[in-house]
Amino acid sequence: FPNASKYGLIVLCKFLERMGYVFIDCQQETTHLTSLGAKLIPRRVFLESIQSALPRAHLIDEMRPYWDAFYKQIVDDPVSIL
Repeated sequence: FPNASKYGLIVLCKFLERMGYVFIDCQQETTHLTSLGAKLIPRRVFLESIQSALPRAHLIDEMRPYWDAFYKQIVDDPVSIL
């Protein structure tokens, strides 16, 4: 399936956005990631973002029911999340 990895990244981003996450640490600046919307941010901004995200890190286990529902939505209607 062409572009399946791009769709997978979009699905992940949409889900995390719904769960209140504001960034994904890609760790690399590449042309490919930039084409998908990645942006380089100053180290200070990154460190501040990490500090504000840490209190939510424990919520990963609590996300499972939301992910299951989100996954069902994707299977039933793949375009609905876009």
